[in-house]
Amino acid sequence: MVGRVNAERPSIKGRILTTDGSGVLNAIVTLTSTTGKIQSMRSGEGGAFEFTRVVAGETYTLTVQSKRFRYQPRTVSLTGSVVELDMFGRL
Repeated sequence: MVGRVNAERPSIKGRILTTDGSGVLNAIVTLTSTTGKIQSMRSGEGGAFEFTRVVAGETYTLTVQSKRFRYQPRTVSLTGSVVELDMFGRL
């Protein structure tokens, strides 16, 4: 008998939000690894983003660019299979 393991692929995902918790569409979300690999994308509906080309055990810095809001960079270590975080902007 062969068993199947439902392991999630490593990812860093979350939402880009305003100060009141509304999603920010089309914010530029950039993920930089400690090895210098850079990935960028725009936030989607509800401010959602997800990076799936990441390596478990690696540390990344997440930055966000928006025309209206400012965001503090966040450093995350991918110790498990999925890291979820919400980024709240300020005016």
